[in-house]
Amino acid sequence: IREVHGPLFGTSSDDPYPEIERGGILNLITKIVSDVKACTATTCYLETVAALNEQVTELAEKNEEWRGKFNNMRSSYLDEVAMLRAENRPTRGNPDRLCLRDAATAR
Repeated sequence: IREVHGPLFGTSSDDPYPEIERGGILNLITKIVSDVKACTATTCYLETVAALNEQVTELAEKNEEWRGKFNNMRSSYLDEVAMLRAENRPTRGNPDRLCLRDAATAR
């Protein structure tokens, strides 16, 4: 136990690693754990969130494309309906004369 404990924590008078301090190992371990956590978070982001962001962007573009097609089709449909109504609408004029003419032709 002394052979393992001595070099790590400096309890031995003849320390083979004099550059290592008592708190130096804990600081090093803390830094390594922090780096591992940062790498894990980055990896998770790149593997899942980044791919999902790309899908959202692609689907948003497709949505805009389909929305434009829908608006064009709706516009042409409404233009066609307005044209058909205009063709089938009676000629504008005095409504009394139209009623008299319809009544006269009905006999």
